[in-house]
Amino acid sequence: EGESLFFLVEGSVRISQQLTLLSSQMEKEVREKALVVLSADSYPCFGEIGLLKKGVRTATVTALQDCALFELGHKDFLRLIQSEPDLGVRLILNLSAVVCSNLEVANRNILKLTTALSLALG
Repeated sequence: EGESLFFLVEGSVRISQQLTLLSSQMEKEVREKALVVLSADSYPCFGEIGLLKKGVRTATVTALQDCALFELGHKDFLRLIQSEPDLGVRLILNLSAVVCSNLEVANRNILKLTTALSLALG
């Protein structure tokens, strides 16, 4: 469960998701698939889905070295929007850009996978 956004200010992290594969013997095998490595140099954030829609996290974040993070929880986010509307609007616009960028990457990956599967199936 998550309801916070994190800003990476020092260090680097790997974001991954679990893949469940079926082997030829129909046994399940779980692997971690790295999606991206984020470095504090580019001022990244992660956890935007949890901030905007509380619920189960969709990915795993693993520190690759010592990290420093700022956390923005859902309740603080709502208070910020109410008390500082101009800042809240800028934050929402930036979060929207992050979500859109992630969606564009996901769409490209789906297209690649669909194309590969179509070619494999003939």
